[in-house]
Amino acid sequence: MKKRVRTLIVAIAAGTLFAFSSQAALLVDLNASNSGAAGEWHSSAGSYPGYYEHDAQNGAPVKETDVNGVTYFSTRNSSGCCNGFIGGDDSGGTQQHPSGNEPQFVLNGSNPGDFTFEVWMRKRGNRIGPAATILGMKSANADERFILHLWDSDGAESLMDIGVKAGGTSVYLIDQFNFGNRGGDAPFEHFVFTWDNSASTMDLFNDGTSGVSNMSFPGVTFSASTIFDGTTLFNSFANNSSGNVRFNGDIARVRIHDNILSQGDIAASFAAGPNGIVPEPGTMALLLMGGLALAARRRKIRH
Repeated sequence: MKKRVRTLIVAIAAGTLFAFSSQAALLVDLNASNSGAAGEWHSSAGSYPGYYEHDAQNGAPVKETDVNGVTYFSTRNSSGCCNGFIGGDDSGGTQQHPSGNEPQFVLNGSNPGDFTFEVWMRKRGNRIGPAATILGMKSANADERFILHLWDSDGAESLMDIGVKAGGTSVYLIDQFNFGNRGGDAPFEHFVFTWDNSASTMDLFNDGTSGVSNMSFPGVTFSASTIFDGTTLFNSFANNSSGNVRFNGDIARVRIHDNILSQGDIAASFAAGPNGIVPEPGTMALLLMGGLALAARRRKIRH
């Protein structure tokens, strides 16, 4: 029986090592269902509290809940309401600047510069204006940034364009993933982007499974000390007074981490749904460790 207890202790130690080695810090968690006022999107979890304010620009994004119970913000064209965006942008645009309330985070995890960016969104229609930007994670003056928008090099503007800039180098990859229109009652799509800073590569996951692997951004390296305070949603740059450079769709949630999430963590996030309670990286290992500890204790008491 002592041998069995020793085996359990070894398993507990291994679980502890796994939990701490795989732990990634959640920096920002923008869950529309926990956002409070319609004009403010609060980070309801994560290491960096704060909120992003809306910029009206002919109508602020609207906060709604669909028939599936998903709460989200929308700038869909069919509503005729909302050409604005949410966020604080200090990229040279004239429409909005950070208010000082935004989460101001750094990418200083166990592998500095790595990050995971996940977003639940639903494309509702074709582009508004000459370009359709979706969102951006940016430092002051956009010297370092990760952005998404749509590309239409072949007339099919449902393809995603991914861009990063850091260390004075800017790289865009176009036509990476088919991103079609969906109805108002359709499920949200879950996109996860994992950035390997040492390799300057990114993987894309869609709805819990691998979408595009090893996208290369040569020469791009993020600094662990850079403060990201210019994140925007529905519009990656605040420099269009007419509001026609924006995403024609809905966003329910954005989560930013300072490490690369595992395939299991990504699958768990997808399974939880847009507004669900998402287990933090390493949580399952910690639960296993606790269960093993309890089992060992019970066996010790019995014998």
